[in-house]
Amino acid sequence: MYKEDRSIVESIVLNYKINKQITLSSGKVSDFYYDIKSLLLDNISWNQVKDILISDIRKKFPGMSCVAGAGVGGTLFVMRIVSCSVNSIRPIIVRDKVKEYGLLKQIEGHCPNGSPRVVIVDDVCTTGKNFVSTEKVLRDEGIKTLGNYVFLKRKESNFNCESLVTI
Repeated sequence: MYKEDRSIVESIVLNYKINKQITLSSGKVSDFYYDIKSLLLDNISWNQVKDILISDIRKKFPGMSCVAGAGVGGTLFVMRIVSCSVNSIRPIIVRDKVKEYGLLKQIEGHCPNGSPRVVIVDDVCTTGKNFVSTEKVLRDEGIKTLGNYVFLKRKESNFNCESLVTI
């Protein structure tokens, strides 16, 4: 990502920083929280970062055909990416567990036959727990992944994933 693009994204992300002691999904306590779900739901902020993001993810994962997300953040991120994509990128949503009604699915969406080029996406990464569990579900269904991409990677994260921005 270009330096000026990084500055744009970081300034927008900082508008969604909440300076308050909070327990993260990992159980860790932090003095701040990045509310990226709210950023993804805000059309003005999303429109300022979407072209930078789509360019970044395509550069890091050429040939990607599907994006898979888990949880609310991953689902929002998947739908935003797919709606902005010029070339057809298919969405996949991975549930935490198999649905107990209806079609009893854990994976929603369709991956093309052959060797799909799936990237798992999420809104924020601290420990990588969502990536690990999502990849396992996909792998168990015979779906191979290219890697992991997150909108915002927290600096304290040791998990190996690509990100739009690390703060």
